[in-house]
Amino acid sequence: MRVLFFAHNGQPYGANKSLLTLMKFFDCSNDVLVFFPLTNSLGDLFKKEGVSFCTLPYFATVFFFRRKLKYLIFPLLQLLNFFIFPFILIKAIRFKPDLIYSNSSMENIGWIIAKLLKVPHVSHVREFGDLDYSFYPFFGNRFKKWYLNSSNGVVFNSHTVKEHVLPVKTEKTKTRVVYNGIKINDELSLSRNPDFSQLNFGIVGYIHPLKGQLESVSFLLSFLKSNKNWKLHLFGDGESVYLKQISDFATINGVASQLVFHGFMTDTSAIYNQIDLLLMFSKFEAFGRVTIEAMANGIPVIGLASGGTKELIKNGLDGFLFDDEAGFKVIVRKINEDTEIYRRLSENALKRASNDFSEGVYCNKIEGFINELLNLQI
Repeated sequence: MRVLFFAHNGQPYGANKSLLTLMKFFDCSNDVLVFFPLTNSLGDLFKKEGVSFCTLPYFATVFFFRRKLKYLIFPLLQLLNFFIFPFILIKAIRFKPDLIYSNSSMENIGWIIAKLLKVPHVSHVREFGDLDYSFYPFFGNRFKKWYLNSSNGVVFNSHTVKEHVLPVKTEKTKTRVVYNGIKINDELSLSRNPDFSQLNFGIVGYIHPLKGQLESVSFLLSFLKSNKNWKLHLFGDGESVYLKQISDFATINGVASQLVFHGFMTDTSAIYNQIDLLLMFSKFEAFGRVTIEAMANGIPVIGLASGGTKELIKNGLDGFLFDDEAGFKVIVRKINEDTEIYRRLSENALKRASNDFSEGVYCNKIEGFINELLNLQI
């Protein structure tokens, strides 16, 4: 089987990490190739893993726009696509794919190529689109549903995303919900045992208002003031204005020394070795790769009961869910006052990650879905 993948951008974040996992799996017994917009960082990552890729200066999001000033140059981006598209098409024809796989609903070039070559197409929806990234279809939501239904199959990374993007009543194509998978460290079988006098909280991911980093500092404020050895670690890059807001808030409230900005880090083990509890404050998290990464490292997650987060955490069993500040504070007090709760959460998180979120489970489900689709074409 020859599978041609298309990525929606060239950034080494969650969606493309999940794509790399999938391609490494398929590469063992199939021919695979991925296209993504010109970049160095993602290319270096794929090259390191020995996965075939092709980069060209094109714009992958054709049917969607964002309400931002920079999108005033959208016509110029489409003009760029007009000149680059023949090169993409020629390379695709030479590859002779049996199936084309778009790694995001925001990736539209793959869909166009699939229609021209008359080969099956799968769209992997990893985002709400409007709620999390402010992407809107040019021709309205009815067009988006038609676009997805025109694929031979659609994969969603959570039930919450599926219900928002393509509810059952509008579903006309074959669909499947498949949770992302990560590499599980089989040697890590023991729960963690942190020093509660020096607890380290962490938030991992792009620093943006929708991710809730400022709220996390605010919710933790009273605990940081009364526990001077507690720290909140922020991993990721982000908008400078928002970063300054967070820093200023911490300074004004006297906890600046307990707030640690690490910037973007590629070494996930280095991240999770520094924290005892992961906080997930994102309001519209489609899935939450960092949530399952933390669980796979035996780190309990305290997450906002919203989006895909509420599917990943079994409240009180392998983590905690909260609805508001009061609920969050109750959880932190509970964990701090009873160390046995932390041990139990950590142990169950490890088991859950191994059973439900491993690379093997993820890749086998995707492969099974693709085989079903190809058998329908025979």
